[in-house]
Amino acid sequence: MKQPNFFIVGAPKCGTTSLFHYLKQHPDIFMPEIKELHYFATDLTFINAGSKNANTLEEYLTHFEPAQHEARVGEASACQLFSHDAAHRIKAFAPDAKIIITLRNPADMIWSLYEHRKFAGREDAPTVEAALALENDRKQGLHRPEEVGWLEGMYYRSNARFSSYVKHYLEVFGTENVKVILLEELKNDAATIYRELLQFLEVDDTFTPDLSVRNKGQVDRSFALRKTLRKPPRLMKMAGKILPSNIRHRLVGKIVRMNTTSKSSLKMEDTLRQKLLDEYQPEIEQLAQLIQKNLAILWR
Repeated sequence: MKQPNFFIVGAPKCGTTSLFHYLKQHPDIFMPEIKELHYFATDLTFINAGSKNANTLEEYLTHFEPAQHEARVGEASACQLFSHDAAHRIKAFAPDAKIIITLRNPADMIWSLYEHRKFAGREDAPTVEAALALENDRKQGLHRPEEVGWLEGMYYRSNARFSSYVKHYLEVFGTENVKVILLEELKNDAATIYRELLQFLEVDDTFTPDLSVRNKGQVDRSFALRKTLRKPPRLMKMAGKILPSNIRHRLVGKIVRMNTTSKSSLKMEDTLRQKLLDEYQPEIEQLAQLIQKNLAILWR
């Protein structure tokens, strides 16, 4: 049986889904049908069913049974960047593994991850500022939403401090086996970044895939309306029972669609974004030295 020899380890909301689909198209690369296996991240906490798609080695390897002649076999689990265990466990499992890390401006990553969790029903703080203010309390088990999923995903400020996570993977695998991709570069020139990735993976770099963006963010126009639909008050439940179930489902679906919009139409306030960038400036400078890229231009 073929086993994975390269891993997209995150960070979340930084283009991992697009890279997963781009690489999956290549004839010399096999990727499983399911993304987010999270098998190696034993120190991260996944609370509800469905958050982790492989709990045992046997279960994990079944996802790669269809692999045949491909030179590269890979997977993508966007939270494993933040796992201290994952790097060492991957190294023990596949000593010559190639590691792909995707990053983006930390302020934009915080905003995008917050909106993603809120849309998924795993964040009940009404604003990103409120969620940031709750972070320390949540680490103590307080003020957590009812549905959590990936527990550490709520620690937005901590997750955006990329340098220590990247440094850990560089130390475990060596700089020659780690490729860092910036989402801003991927958006500006996906074809060039894709070709660099193929060269990094040592497969045919002349292949041209469909490079359309995947996993575009969606948000609620009204957070209060989404909460009401998820947990309707008693009178609304009683009124809903009067309607035939097919009509009720169509009506709710229509309301959800009307309340949903593209994330690109909603932006973080400039004052908050600048405040976060100022806070992360030392971190950005440290990361820039680590990955040898001019982040002052890309991220300011």
